[in-house]
Amino acid sequence: MGYRQVFPESNPSIFRKLLLLKTGKIEVKFRRADVFLDVPISDIVEPIAYEEVELACLHLPYIGVRSVREFQKIVRKGLDIIRELECNVLVAHPWKGKLTAEDMLELMKFSRELVEDNAVLCWETLPDRERFLKSLDDYWMLCEESSGAYSVCLDIAHLNLDTDDVVEMIQDHVSHIKVIHMSNRISDRALMHIPIFDPRGHFDYGVILRGLREAHFDGIVILHYARGFRRHYYEDLIRLEEFLLFSVI
Repeated sequence: MGYRQVFPESNPSIFRKLLLLKTGKIEVKFRRADVFLDVPISDIVEPIAYEEVELACLHLPYIGVRSVREFQKIVRKGLDIIRELECNVLVAHPWKGKLTAEDMLELMKFSRELVEDNAVLCWETLPDRERFLKSLDDYWMLCEESSGAYSVCLDIAHLNLDTDDVVEMIQDHVSHIKVIHMSNRISDRALMHIPIFDPRGHFDYGVILRGLREAHFDGIVILHYARGFRRHYYEDLIRLEEFLLFSVI
């Protein structure tokens, strides 16, 4: 289990300071493709290694990604980073736009590179008509066709489902879910990424966590809160450990 740390793209030099008080595991997230491609790998790897923080997964950038070829360039740099930090999990947003048959073939070919590197690329669940993964079924289908190279990062707060539907989906597709981004939201979505146990929350995380345990989920859990709620990370990680009576990587 761990929590998210956004990379300071406007001032990479402060990354080490942001890690000073961190413990356990983190997901490091990038937003802009141009920054990710320009920043030296050492500026990412060395602070994490120096502060002895464990990288659970690397969240690749999504702003500025418009094609399969651009995406492949980003993934290859991501692989170089996680290899140095003894991690094998990448997370990515499906970008907006349609994929041609040639694009899909290229994604399938590229999955072989991931397999050879013993890495997994998890597509974050943000289904909508403008993205090339338009429905949750598209995610499961891509996973099934990729020989284990592609998996799913389930972002619960963005799901247009109720608690019982989330649990049923996890139990039906647990073999394709490698990462879960956990946060809550209020029902009308006016407030997103609040703490999972917030009484205003749309989702009952007690029920969801029991469902995870029953489904024998053995992937990565990342807390992902909006800025004003990140002070709750530590206490909620402790509560998560109490709910999940098994080791979550």
